[in-house]
Amino acid sequence: MTINLLHGIKPNALLQSIHDNLSVYYKNNIEWSLNYRIGYILFLTSYSKLNPTVQEDFYAELEKCIDHFEEKKSDYSLFGGITGLGWLLQYLNSKKLVHDDDIESLVKLDSLIYESLEVDEMNIKYDLFFGLIGKGLYFLKRPKSDLVTFRS
Repeated sequence: MTINLLHGIKPNALLQSIHDNLSVYYKNNIEWSLNYRIGYILFLTSYSKLNPTVQEDFYAELEKCIDHFEEKKSDYSLFGGITGLGWLLQYLNSKKLVHDDDIESLVKLDSLIYESLEVDEMNIKYDLFFGLIGKGLYFLKRPKSDLVTFRS
């Protein structure tokens, strides 16, 4: 027997419930890892279009995400590392939620991420979250980077 827990719940109420649960969880778990913050910011990005009152939460979380990166040592992965943070900032810039001036630091990240590619290749790390594929996705979002040249 299958029970449909979502039966009768309207999408707006469901999204509000997700937001409320994440907010409570966050307040009780200060030490969120970077990947949780990135996911929460992506959720807030889309949800703020339906509920503009959460836009303040979005910017507060983005600031905490950047502070987290500056205060703690991060790996180079797409999943919770500096590649993920860079991808997030570039994505937010493409949505006009972050200004070009705010992502100038990505030039430094480009070099760091590029240097880590060799290590991933030597260690045969090709996966999406922690390896070459994730970093490839990052550079696909950064076509203006000096390190990326697309050939036709």
